[in-house]
Amino acid sequence: MLHRRPPLIKAGKVRALGVSSTTRVATLPDVPPIADNGVSGFDAVAWIMLVAPAAVPPAVVDKLHADLKAIVAAPETRQRLVELGVIPIDTPPVPELRAFVKSEIGRWAKVVQHAGLAGSQ
Repeated sequence: MLHRRPPLIKAGKVRALGVSSTTRVATLPDVPPIADNGVSGFDAVAWIMLVAPAAVPPAVVDKLHADLKAIVAAPETRQRLVELGVIPIDTPPVPELRAFVKSEIGRWAKVVQHAGLAGSQ
């Protein structure tokens, strides 16, 4: 599997001190997670999710979910995601995805409020 280092790191113009995930990233295998560098519990990763309006029939949601799960599981897709620095995961069931989004909203709302960002008060 080909792993490409980000261009600025490869060129030596910047030095990666840590990755924001709790695990190492394949494109930067020698760069530890920030949590391993003294910021215990640090975990700040972006996630990508296909969503649909609440009114979409469950059968359509199930079909979209199954199709997307198959696409992400395909070896060529997984390889490309890894090359892009993404940490591919097995797509959980729809109810788990809903619970995850709800927890992320709560988690990041606390960060926004603590930072005193606009609209958080």
